[in-house]
Amino acid sequence: MSLRGIAASTGNFRPKVTEVIEKANVKGLECPLEDEMTDKWIEEFLFPVMRMAVLPMNTSAKISAVRGRNL
Repeated sequence: MSLRGIAASTGNFRPKVTEVIEKANVKGLECPLEDEMTDKWIEEFLFPVMRMAVLPMNTSAKISAVRGRNL
C-alpha cells in the first residue's frame, strides 16, 4: 500500500506515516509480524510511555500549596 493510501486509511498525514515507518525500521520491526504483535503491542514498542517520576512528599505538598493560591 502507498503512503498516501496508508495516510488516508489511518486519518494521518503522509509525513506522520513516514515517521512511524522509519521508527519501525530503526527498531527492527518488519513484516510479517508475529501473531502476538497486536496494535497495542506495536504502539507500546514504538512509543513507550514515559513513567512519571515520584516526587518527594515535601515537593508534592509545595505543589498542592501553590495550586491552592489565587495567582
